[in-house]
Amino acid sequence: MKKISILSSFLVLLASYFILTSSSGGITGQSITGCSCHGASNTATGLTLSGIPATGWVPGTTYPITLTLTNPTLVVAGFDLSVDFGTLSNAPLGTAITASNLEIRHTSPQALVSGVTTWTFDWTAPATPTSTLIIFKIAGLAANANGQNSGDQYNTTTASFIQAAVVTNPPTVSLTNVGSITTSSAVITGSVNANGANTGASMEYGLTTAYGSTIAATPAIVTGTTATPVSTTLSALAPATLYHFRYKASTAGGVVYTIDSTFTTLGLPTLAPTIIVNSPSTITTTTANINAQVNANNANTTVSVEYGLTIAYGSTMNTFPSSVSGNTLSNVSASLSSLLPNTLYHYRVVATNSVGTTNSVDSTFTTNPVPTAVPLIILNPITNLTATTATINAQVNANNSSSSVVVEYGLTTAYGNLMNTTPNTVTGTTLTAVLTNLLFLTPNTTYHYRIRASNAAGTSYSNDATFTTLFPTTLNDVATLNMSIYPNPCTDYFYIETKNNPKEINIVAYSIQGIKYPISLSKTGFNQYQIDTKNLAKGYYILSIMQDGKSATSTIIKN
Repeated sequence: MKKISILSSFLVLLASYFILTSSSGGITGQSITGCSCHGASNTATGLTLSGIPATGWVPGTTYPITLTLTNPTLVVAGFDLSVDFGTLSNAPLGTAITASNLEIRHTSPQALVSGVTTWTFDWTAPATPTSTLIIFKIAGLAANANGQNSGDQYNTTTASFIQAAVVTNPPTVSLTNVGSITTSSAVITGSVNANGANTGASMEYGLTTAYGSTIAATPAIVTGTTATPVSTTLSALAPATLYHFRYKASTAGGVVYTIDSTFTTLGLPTLAPTIIVNSPSTITTTTANINAQVNANNANTTVSVEYGLTIAYGSTMNTFPSSVSGNTLSNVSASLSSLLPNTLYHYRVVATNSVGTTNSVDSTFTTNPVPTAVPLIILNPITNLTATTATINAQVNANNSSSSVVVEYGLTTAYGNLMNTTPNTVTGTTLTAVLTNLLFLTPNTTYHYRIRASNAAGTSYSNDATFTTLFPTTLNDVATLNMSIYPNPCTDYFYIETKNNPKEINIVAYSIQGIKYPISLSKTGFNQYQIDTKNLAKGYYILSIMQDGKSATSTIIKN
């Protein structure tokens, strides 16, 4: 290293500083040669390099490197460090990295504090190293800052690090499914975890556990550390034959197999498909669902429906599914649409395999006529009337057109609330019973309601009707839900305790005037709930409680 100039002198703790620059050129062109222009080589200047694990470096990994220089008597220090390969980066203040990224040196001296100073920078190991051994060459100088080169002490050293050993775990492999079996082929799926090493995936198969044939999986090479799906299609197999197979995963870390498994190819078909036609379903004015069962008789079979106004048919639609296999009955269906109302249609199911084509017998259905009347509604008496619940009952005649039915209800004839009936849709030409359970109603309150039903012909309404919820007169209604309420009267809280562990509890509080108040409920034990009443004014309240779809009422006094 060469001293370039003395910039200034400081009479502080560390005496005079001087500006140093260093270069691997030194005197002889090597960092390891040292700084012979500054005094003499002296082991009093200690050099230590740390930051790379004792187990070795890993390709492509960045390590924070710390160079420590010690000297018990001198006051400032500098250094020059070079490395065989890799990349130096993140130079600290007062240092610079050369254009090659293989050498770092000081550009200004650094004080020795209690005889010690350090520099920390980064070294990144090459991703594809050409050697497993890297060598750092270090020259370090401790100086007295007297403006002269006398009395300074330099030292040199090398630090060698080996590449970490590559630890490879054997892969894992598993079988997922065997499917799409035909007379000559099968598709087999599985998964392979490469455990960090390139892994070959293949399948061994044959007529015995000696296998004898091997085929690459897709993908054939698996990487990474998570399970990767693989698949294999076996072809050119013999019909009606038992095959053994297993997946194989191979890496430098070892070879693993799944257990031996088997499948049997289908036998050659000897029959054309057989068909059983079932009754059509969901017939409307313009649609119908055709239903059938098809036995493919061991050959892949395509299925469709031919339909039209005569036995010449004229229209064709694929079924769902459009193909079947195996030798058992498979359900198929076709949804016909854009049909004419009140019209007789002919149809047949057609199934084809490699042996031949089978047509079912001709069948017919008639679409519904266009409705000429809106639904007819008859109101029935209210049932299940309590302080907070009521069941609305009615009968609806759809007049041969699918009709949707709802209940409109509220405190006036403007209603304002809607709820679907059960069932929500009625069909046919006869009266169908419908009902709706209204919940969380206000006690001692009159409600208006009516039934609304709509079909293709229009919408009809029942007459307005009313009911009045009951006024609760007992504190013991909740006994029907196997629960108790305490304390009563209460202050800031009261509790509900059940004799079971219900899935759901909801509670609403009403004043005696019917005003609803929100209150919060929290579970405090296996069968205990705490209800917060701090926001309620003092007075008498009616509780509406729902537990797993069942209702009860009670009263509570807030002090």
